[in-house]
Amino acid sequence: MIISSVIMISFVAFAPQESAKTYVNVITASAADLMTKPVLIKRQAYSNKIEAGVKNLTSFSSKTTFEVYVNGRYVRKYTWQALKKDNYINITDDGKLYLKASTKYKVTVKAVNGSAKSESSVLNVKTAAKTYYYIDKNVQLYSFKN
Repeated sequence: MIISSVIMISFVAFAPQESAKTYVNVITASAADLMTKPVLIKRQAYSNKIEAGVKNLTSFSSKTTFEVYVNGRYVRKYTWQALKKDNYINITDDGKLYLKASTKYKVTVKAVNGSAKSESSVLNVKTAAKTYYYIDKNVQLYSFKN
């Protein structure tokens, strides 16, 4: 939900005509665009990947984009439409290097719609020490040599 409000207050005061002094006062005030803060949730943390989502996604306009940051570095951008499908944010790097096992990361998301911006609270995530994989029964495995 985007809440936009602009308040304009103006007045002009003049002294009586027989006075030599004329006073003019103009006051203008405006409220900045306000936007709901995204609520970031952790879905899963693997040794090399963090999965997250935006809990209050329906509070945003379809024109909103979501910028993902890890430890203060920009990682990537998601459109509202992309997140609407399954609300899946996939993070595999910190904006510079791939994620490491057993490491703490600070994830934030910034919602942007025109000039309005709003940043989520920090989501502290520690990646897993190991990632386990499952192989179905009767799957043929190959061993290559040379």
